[in-house]
Amino acid sequence: MLRIHFTYTSSEICPSVYFLLFFRLTGAYLYESYFDSDAQKQGMLLNCLPEDAEIEKRQAYDAYDLELYYIANNEEYEKYACEVMAMPEKDAARHILVCSHEVNRAESPLLPAEGGSAKHSIVVHKAGAEFATLRDVLDELLHREIIFGDECADLRECLQLYEKYRIWELSLQGRFFYAAKEDKEDYERIRGRFVKASKAYFEEFMSGGGWRNAATLHLQYAFLNLAYEGNLYCIRGGGPMIYTADSLARMCRSLLQSLDEEGWKESFSLLLAQVYDDLLMDYNKAFEYYIKCCNDFNAYAYYRKGIIFQDQAGDYEKALKYYLISAQIYPEYYRAWYRIGRCYMLLDRYRDALEAFRNIMRILEPRLNADVLRPMEIEYLFKAQNQCAYICNKALGRLGQSVIENQIAVKVWKTINTSSFFQQAGYAKRPRQLWERTKKELCVRKIL
Repeated sequence: MLRIHFTYTSSEICPSVYFLLFFRLTGAYLYESYFDSDAQKQGMLLNCLPEDAEIEKRQAYDAYDLELYYIANNEEYEKYACEVMAMPEKDAARHILVCSHEVNRAESPLLPAEGGSAKHSIVVHKAGAEFATLRDVLDELLHREIIFGDECADLRECLQLYEKYRIWELSLQGRFFYAAKEDKEDYERIRGRFVKASKAYFEEFMSGGGWRNAATLHLQYAFLNLAYEGNLYCIRGGGPMIYTADSLARMCRSLLQSLDEEGWKESFSLLLAQVYDDLLMDYNKAFEYYIKCCNDFNAYAYYRKGIIFQDQAGDYEKALKYYLISAQIYPEYYRAWYRIGRCYMLLDRYRDALEAFRNIMRILEPRLNADVLRPMEIEYLFKAQNQCAYICNKALGRLGQSVIENQIAVKVWKTINTSSFFQQAGYAKRPRQLWERTKKELCVRKIL
């Protein structure tokens, strides 16, 4: 399993979303960092926690296989240049820069080392050429011996199908937007795309050596991931699942029994945990597999453990413990901060809850200002602002501040009609349909 540290500007949405969804589809672990969020800002997010918050001191994880950067302009390029010049060559060798073709690299401190080999690799990206750029990144991974022949071939096959079936759009429409419960035509269209895409991945790895073949693990993971996401979409849309949940669980368990590499065990264990959690509602089994994934870099596993304690056991103290670990590993994890805020509210700790909810604005404000909020981000930010308004009014008696918080919530609501992210998901020709669906689903009645 590849462990990738991906750095870009938080308000950038293309090609970063294309890259993120590809690597996650194929089983890589991907940690996001932002040029506009440094250690000081991360510290500020964590400093809002009360003194009694149970957090163990953790060293930031840095043993990534790849440091991937998307450089959109000269300012970002120069910032990276200052950092890389101080690095040992062995560390910089794991760096791949994807530079916009608009970046001027003519006069740069990023000169090749003696002997003619650069410390790092540079891939030039042209707008609309995400497939070619990602293919070049895979070539550089092979050249740098971060991956080897079979794995590179496996990832290239995944990329061909990813482009052919436009799976970045499918993932966004199926998982990150509200399901088309009343629009049956749209529901059937997206469901059909999940069927075709997952079948294509299945047929590809079956023709390349069959199930449990170590040379096609990325293809096998992508199939199971698409099958899981397709089933989840069907549940949200009120329809029958595409694949039986039991069969997906059996396939994951079968693969786990054949794996030697610990990284891959973690990837398939996390996927199996989500199958048990979201499709089979077997929370004890889900928790068992989430435990296998808890480490120094996997914020999501701790987050999902917290949800089980909060939603299924009603143990808000225990849930809070896991959410806090998740936020410490990944301070920009706005969903964890929302859950932290809710737990504090349920424990009648309103001032602590207020600070947790305000962290969501601190994290997402650059995207709000750039008008590129994702629908899920709109939902969490809108709900967080309403929670802030409620706390200020009902718990703290600060009516004026409550009005201000509500005004911010209105600003967030209006981005439903303006965020350019909707076009990224293939709704450029019919955005109104998605706007209305989002407004209907995102209602005040659901906030608490």
